[in-house]
Amino acid sequence: EQRKKFLERNRVAAYKCRQKKKKWMKNLETHAEYTANQNKELQMMVAQLREESMFLRNQLLTHGHCDCYSVQAYLRQSSAQL
Repeated sequence: EQRKKFLERNRVAAYKCRQKKKKWMKNLETHAEYTANQNKELQMMVAQLREESMFLRNQLLTHGHCDCYSVQAYLRQSSAQL
């Protein structure tokens, strides 16, 4: 009789443990999917910002002949880095 009670409690505990593990795994998979989507969005944003940066740099280069101090300072700085 005592053995049966022990086995029943153990069975219930094992079931709860399996359920808890399933829930944890589901939460982990959901979090991984969310993180992967967020990473993809951020990578797209980085690519877009790099593209915009190149466009703006090219715009500055086309205004190299201007007398604007800021443009000239940027061009001097960027040519010094090369």
